[in-house]
Amino acid sequence: QGRRPMGLTLSGWSLRHRQTLTLADLHVDAAQYLDPDTVAEQKAGSPFRSAVFLPLYAGEDPIGVLTIQHTRIGAFDQVHSRFLETLS
Repeated sequence: QGRRPMGLTLSGWSLRHRQTLTLADLHVDAAQYLDPDTVAEQKAGSPFRSAVFLPLYAGEDPIGVLTIQHTRIGAFDQVHSRFLETLS
């Protein structure tokens, strides 16, 4: 399994839309943001079940995405997201 282009990932979606994503169950929630083939590939290749994706910008310039993942469903919520946004 190779790397996917940034535009076809949850990190890419977060960066492109300038929005923090907090996904309680990646196997279910990713379908709102990615195509079915990408979701199926993610399910097969990743042990992670929940995640937060925080886009990082220097002014108007994108510099990356901070991603925190966990193997447990529901490991993160909006409190975690707001905390990370405050730090960024």
